[in-house]
Amino acid sequence: MISRQIRQIGTLFALYFKANNKFEGKLTNKKYAALTKVSRDTALRDLTDLIEKGGWYAMRAAGAA
Repeated sequence: MISRQIRQIGTLFALYFKANNKFEGKLTNKKYAALTKVSRDTALRDLTDLIEKGGWYAMRAAGAA
């Protein structure tokens, strides 16, 4: 398992089991970057990887065309 996968799984675990209702709204690139302490570019790569592998699903943003 590569470090990106470990970070992804750890973040999802924290959100699901340890968030204690502190996480509100959708998981965005910006929120993921802040939670994992990575750049927004890395966060985007991580989230894209999760979506491609079926570990997460994407919802279209309200302002997106």
